[in-house]
Amino acid sequence: MFDIRTADGAVVGRPRVVLVNCVAWTIVLVGGSLLGWFSLPQHIRDLFTELQVGTLVLFLAFILAFLWTVGLSYVRADASGLHFRNGLRTHHRPWSDVLGFRFAPGDPWAFVQLDDPAGRLALMGVMRTDGARADAIVAALREAQRSFGGGR
Repeated sequence: MFDIRTADGAVVGRPRVVLVNCVAWTIVLVGGSLLGWFSLPQHIRDLFTELQVGTLVLFLAFILAFLWTVGLSYVRADASGLHFRNGLRTHHRPWSDVLGFRFAPGDPWAFVQLDDPAGRLALMGVMRTDGARADAIVAALREAQRSFGGGR
């Protein structure tokens, strides 16, 4: 699940620490909500209207959706180009658009430098919280650009 290379030679990166946090916070928030709800005496639970319970569930769902939207970000580099998802947006860029990758020590995630008006886009699938693993993914992305992109 967390390998950098696939069998066909593609480079795949996902934010490991963020994914672990997504799982942990899902368990804590859902488990804590259920524990809190069922710890209340029945006569107190009966005081909640369906709208109030629905609002609480909606807030919980919104928080988890936000967490998982970031946690499911990824980057994939293969012969057809660079494919990545940041939150809700998925991008597909051919190697001809990719100038390089930036991952400076103060950057929260890696960036792809593009040869178009966008300039650069974040690669949220490679986050600084993953430490040396994130550096290895960026190095593999640079190697993939040399291999698949013609060494631009």
